[in-house]
Amino acid sequence: MPKSADAARVNLQLDTAGVSVGVDSISVREITGYLTAKVGDWAAVAHAPAGSQRTWSCADLGWPTGCQVVGERGLVALPLTVPAGEMQFLVRVDSNFASRR
Repeated sequence: MPKSADAARVNLQLDTAGVSVGVDSISVREITGYLTAKVGDWAAVAHAPAGSQRTWSCADLGWPTGCQVVGERGLVALPLTVPAGEMQFLVRVDSNFASRR
């Protein structure tokens, strides 16, 4: 039984389009912020040109001072120096748009 009359949207992703599926139970939980957030609010790529290294801070990424960031190998301390010609994908874990589980 629904706990609220609020409108909701459910997106289902199927492995193969056009194949019939049956759904016997759906659980819906509230997610806030994802539709209003820009990707830059919580994710960024720190990169350096081919000829020189570059150092990135929270402010350089457009995030508040003292931001908490993870990369491909775990927690990343900022400022981060990226070697010449390389890049690193960063996700801000203290963002208001981070998933709360």
